[in-house]
Amino acid sequence: MGAAFARLLVLILPLLLLRSAAQADSAPEAHDLEALLAAAERNYPGLEARVHDIDAAEAQLDEARIAPFLQFRALGNFSFVPGASGTPIYSNDTQVNIGGTWGPTTGATVEGAIPLITFGKLRAVRDTARIGVEAARLERDRSLAAVRVDVIRAYMALQLALDLEVMVQEGVSILEKAIRTLKDREESGDASDPMDGYRLTAALAEIRARASEVDRLKSTARAALRALTGVHDVAIPDCPLVAYEFDLEDEEDDETFELAISRRPEATLLDQAVHARELQVKLHRARFLPDFVLAARAGAQITPGRTNIVNPFISDSPNARNLVAGLVMQWDLDFYGTVKRVDRARALLRATEARRREARAGMRLELEQAHAQIRSAQDRLTSFEEGERTTRAWTVAALQGYQVGTTEVRTLIEAIKAYYTQRGSRLQAVHDLNVAIAGYGRVSGSGVAPRGGWNASCELDDDE
Repeated sequence: MGAAFARLLVLILPLLLLRSAAQADSAPEAHDLEALLAAAERNYPGLEARVHDIDAAEAQLDEARIAPFLQFRALGNFSFVPGASGTPIYSNDTQVNIGGTWGPTTGATVEGAIPLITFGKLRAVRDTARIGVEAARLERDRSLAAVRVDVIRAYMALQLALDLEVMVQEGVSILEKAIRTLKDREESGDASDPMDGYRLTAALAEIRARASEVDRLKSTARAALRALTGVHDVAIPDCPLVAYEFDLEDEEDDETFELAISRRPEATLLDQAVHARELQVKLHRARFLPDFVLAARAGAQITPGRTNIVNPFISDSPNARNLVAGLVMQWDLDFYGTVKRVDRARALLRATEARRREARAGMRLELEQAHAQIRSAQDRLTSFEEGERTTRAWTVAALQGYQVGTTEVRTLIEAIKAYYTQRGSRLQAVHDLNVAIAGYGRVSGSGVAPRGGWNASCELDDDE
């Protein structure tokens, strides 16, 4: 029988190993925060759209540089006209010989102009196009910073959900064990209060109800990460949620705030918007002056059914040849309209400058709010850490007393609720602190994901 079992084991063992390998291959790969941030930068459609916006702005800049010097056009025509014959002095045909023989006529004209002196108009157009390219790049930087914060927020939410899930499982296990202990006492006739079973069951139901909220948070966080990163099976390393390191000391002086604001893409975008409005004022003001261009025109019209008159002093449009080039002045004499366009451009410039001041004040407010959020989260974390340590000791003492029969169920439930309330609040404070630090990185223009706070058993640590 032993030999038969050994042969059966030899046959089954390879199948078990293959099944284990297949299950390992099917498990989703764990992605740390840096990997998810890189995936979001590669895959998020909003960032791809910003890249295409940059390409479009660069194409517009190339057009502004070259297109003004390629303003040529070609015109062609083909038709039927009545024939005419004779000499420059005499012809039997009338000017509109409708009753005569009709025949084809065809021609082509090429004309164009090269600007020589525009009094700053072309320079203003090119500079505005350059601002468009820079604005498109800044918009991508702004979108990237926002996406990175969203990824960090979703990642922190998933970590919070996983830690809360562990906490709920521990609480359920403790209360189930307490219920079994109570049943054993009831069977032995040692139960003191018949209401204890109801109390423990109600406490267990309350904790299990929290599990559904944790599942919702976990599903929402994974869905957000999928949408942001393009990773379908989102799994993260088994890292406990630990607070990032951040020091607010000497961070609230005006010079530091102004430096932080100046680093933000939004601040540079506002500066570029003001510059673009200034260029519009210059462009409209330059319209008071004429443009000098080098113009050229060449054309030919051929009508076989009409006599070709080659006398240079007689106009023969059906068989015309022309070639002309020279310096041309173009001048828009709508001075009233130009004045009003300048007034409108100046008003828009002043409005943009006011909006820039308003936006910079809002950025300062965002920085102050970020500081307040970080300080609040740090203070709450300190308090909840102390509360968790105290209530944990209380819970351990209550559990030990309950096992030996010196602690009432009511006291045990109070201790368990207090401990898990403090523990959950501490995890929430860690989550809020990390999210606040990530948000501060965006509003301060640092553009760097927060570091630190990783457990030594995780893939990332403080030294990386």
